[in-house]
Parts: sequence; C-alpha cells; structure tokens
Amino acid sequence: MPSTESILPFELEEHILNYLQDDFPALKACALTCHRFVAHAQRVLFARVEIFFSGDPVERNRLEEFCLLASTDIGDLVNDLSIVVVNSIIVPEYTGLNLPMLKGLRNMNLDAEVAKISWEAMSRTLRFTLWTTLTQQSHSLVNLRLSHIEELPLSVFANFRSLEGLFLEGVSFNIDDCRLLESGLWPEPIGNSIQCPPEQRPHLKRLRLNLINFHLMASILWITNPQCPFDVSVLEELSISKDPSYDFWSWDNINAKINTLLQACANSLQTFRYSPVFRVDEDDLNDVDDSDWEEWLEDETSTTSLQCRPIDFKSLPHLRILRLSIPESKPLEYGFFDLWFRELANQVKCCHLIEEVSIKLSVNIIGRPLSLAALKEALLSPTLPLLHRVAIFVHSHENKLSSEDLQRVREELLDLEQKGTLIIEQASSILGFLSEVNERFQIGW
Repeated sequence: MPSTESILPFELEEHILNYLQDDFPALKACALTCHRFVAHAQRVLFARVEIFFSGDPVERNRLEEFCLLASTDIGDLVNDLSIVVVNSIIVPEYTGLNLPMLKGLRNMNLDAEVAKISWEAMSRTLRFTLWTTLTQQSHSLVNLRLSHIEELPLSVFANFRSLEGLFLEGVSFNIDDCRLLESGLWPEPIGNSIQCPPEQRPHLKRLRLNLINFHLMASILWITNPQCPFDVSVLEELSISKDPSYDFWSWDNINAKINTLLQACANSLQTFRYSPVFRVDEDDLNDVDDSDWEEWLEDETSTTSLQCRPIDFKSLPHLRILRLSIPESKPLEYGFFDLWFRELANQVKCCHLIEEVSIKLSVNIIGRPLSLAALKEALLSPTLPLLHRVAIFVHSHENKLSSEDLQRVREELLDLEQKGTLIIEQASSILGFLSEVNERFQIGW
C-alpha cells in the first residue's frame, strides 16, 4: 500500500489542515498519524499558549505542556502567551527557566484572576524572569496586557521598541514612582533599562487604562511626559475607565489630566471609550433648585460640578466612534445628568466625522424610572441630529441576560429609534467591553 506521503496532494493536505485549524484534538491526532502534519500542527497548537497556575491538580497537564516551551524548537512557535495566576502562592520557580526561551512573542498577557500579584512580593527568580522576558521581547512584542499587578515599577516599560498596544487593567504602580511624577520628576531607570531617544520611541496605537483614580492620574502623567518611552501622538484607540470605590475619600478632578492626554493624540484618535463616574454628594444636590442647575454646573468653585462636566471632545477632529459606559449610579436620577449629556452632545457636534455613539448601561437602570427617563431625555436631545448609529449594550452583574430581559430593554428604549439605527445587544464582556471575548488586544465593546 503506498504511503500517505506519496499519494496525498499538497493542495488536499493544505485543505485538510485549514479545516482542522481550530480543532486541536484532531490536529494532534493528525500529527500522530501523518508525520507530514507534525510541523503545521505544532505551529497551530503552540502559536497561542494559555497557562493557568492554581492549586487544582487537573491543571497539571497544562503545566507539563508549559514545560515543553523550554524546547527551543517549540518556543520559537509561540506568538501569544497568556499567564493567568489563580493562586500566586503556588507559582512554581521553574517558570523562571522557561519564559526566556521564547524569542518571537507578539502578544503577552499576565493576569491575576482572583487575588492581585504584588511585583515586590514575587520571588527574585520569578521577578527577574519576567523582567528578562520583557526585555528580550522588546523588539517583537506588539501588544502587552497587564492585569491586577500591584507595585509595578514604571521602568519595566523602558525597553520596548515595537509595542503598539498597551492594556493596563487594575494595575497599581510603585508608589515612589507616582510621587516623583506628581512632583514633576522622572523615575530613575533601574536594571538594564535604557532611555530611548525621542525619535526612536515606539508609536502606541491602542491604549487601555482601567485603573483606580490615583493610579489613573499617575499613568496619564507618565504617558504624556516627554521622557515617556512611548509616543501617543498617533494613538488611534483609547479606552479610559476608573473605579472610584477605592477612592471615596481621595476623589480628585481628573478631567484636566484626561484632556491633556486627548490633546496629545488629537490628530489621530478615531475611537474613544470613556466611563464617566459621578461622585456626587446627594446633600449637595438636594440644596440646588431646579432653576439653578445650569448655574451650579458652571460653578468653577464647586468640586462636585467639576466632576460632572464632560471632558473636552472638541479637540478630536478625527473621532469616528464614541463609546460611553454609563455607571449604575443613583445620581443619574438628578437633573445634572441631562445637562452633562447635553454639553457632551454639543461638543460632539464639532467632531464632523463621528459615525457612532454606543452606550453601555446596566440592566438595573431599566428598573429605575427616573434614571431611565434621564437617559432617554438626554439621548433624544435635538443636539444629536448627526448620529447615524446609536448602540445600547446592556450588561448584568448577576448573570447572563435572558432574551426576555433584552426584549424589555428594547421596548423601554423604543423611542430612540428615531435617532437612526438603534442596536440593543448584550455586552460580551463587562470589563473592557471587548468585541470578542477571546480577543484581549482589541478596544471595543
């Protein structure tokens, strides 16, 4: 009987491999039965590697697979590496032996799924390994996502040369670095960090900052500093959101900092996702008469009014897509929300290329008549005649939405159809609003 190698046309082989592209068990089986498939199967199987560190014995096979990356042949095939730490206590030391073997990473994700990872509390071996890996990948890494890492020194970003996407979610920076930035000073580089000349800085195209208020301010001070290792002048996609739950007593107006960042990328920014948070004292609101809302909103001495005024969109002439994540917040029921959105709409009118305004809201808002009325009144404002598309993305903190829930939302917001194409969908991801759940390196919904 003739061998498979002698009778299988190359075109048919290619067709079979394309058909099995996303079927990893079948690819493995083919690699075992036909040695001609081995190389292609390995390229597919190891192009994207996802490793979980936890106390679950079931994960042992994943760790054994991770050890295979110590092979130079296999390590060269890895393009995307994701390390998810469920329990930072059990991160093995041999991790330090494998990561530097990877030579051509394009995307890297380091995430703490449950408890945060402290950079300073890591073992010296593991910290050195991560540092070395990031340094070695500086000429190939295109996207970097860091999530839930504490006390991160800013100098870890100093050596990148090809980075286009930076995604920071729930990260806290080294407190000494933050204080230096607040004082107008630049943190000293450590280790083998080399200050890149301004003309050689990599041009970021995608930036996501999902941080608590203090570290969000520090990150903007850092990213807009002339000594920052990244150039944001050609930034195309920007996502900013903040969680004020950690900053109840240290709330500060951050709009000025965000405006500075927007000005730095004004000539290139096309997609902007923003989550305004209304930290408003209800006693302050109760003291304002209905006739005084606009005067109160314009009061430069009122800290509360400063927080309510929208950031400056007028400086974004190339903006095409604006995505707002409306918080589940009681102040939505007060009249200033309508004024806030009206002012925002007036600014958006200056963005002549705008095509879409998408809004994310919690399904719980639908059960609040006053909040819903405020939202609908703002969206139906005559100051928004230019929109071609209005999209409402709904999420629930508790569980997945049923079709009945979505239908109820559509019925409640039926009046908005006059604004153009009304799209109401379930948000695929609460954090970051990714258009595809598995795509970590996109800014979308």
